[in-house]
Amino acid sequence: MVIADQDFNKLFEDLDKGKTGMITYTEYLAGAVELSSLQNETMLKEAFNFFDRDGSGTISKDEVRISMKKGWISESQLSELFKEIDTNKDEKVLLSCYIHNRYRLMSSRK
Repeated sequence: MVIADQDFNKLFEDLDKGKTGMITYTEYLAGAVELSSLQNETMLKEAFNFFDRDGSGTISKDEVRISMKKGWISESQLSELFKEIDTNKDEKVLLSCYIHNRYRLMSSRK
């Protein structure tokens, strides 16, 4: 992979938080964590879009039923899931709630 000079300079500036002209190990790790977080968010958005079949920006129970193969999720599991992530109780899940819930689940598993 080849990186253009201007892209490399921008990347270096972003990582060099202390503006010392060097990237410390801590700055490198912080950049790696940030990149990982962005990749996770991208994957979560793609998963959300898979379920958001009508492109409305929300996921309904019907969209989950349609998206999942028959038998993968029971009605009681679906109801329990929506109880947990449907924060305003309108039977629809917003992208922000979906991402927040997924991050909460990932951090609780660590």
